[in-house]
Amino acid sequence: MMFSNPNVWDDLGSKVISKKEDIVKIQIMMGEGSPNYSNFFVTINTNKRRFEVISFQDEVGNKTDIVFSKTSFFRKAKEERFSYKPKKSDKVNTI
Repeated sequence: MMFSNPNVWDDLGSKVISKKEDIVKIQIMMGEGSPNYSNFFVTINTNKRRFEVISFQDEVGNKTDIVFSKTSFFRKAKEERFSYKPKKSDKVNTI
């Protein structure tokens, strides 16, 4: 939901929750009228320049942790990473 509505980003707040050596944990607060992801945290390794964990809890208490192992900031991705070529055996529907 956060990524499907670009207006959500207009009303975000953030604060540093903890900072231990190169690991920084930041809480992201959603704006009024947005989905209630009150426990939304981003953990960043500033030395390795990468996301470590994104975690959030929804309104009914379901917790999700997304752990990243091979990410970095400001590294240019190769163009072929974003191209998709179906195999010859794949069935493709054209719309």
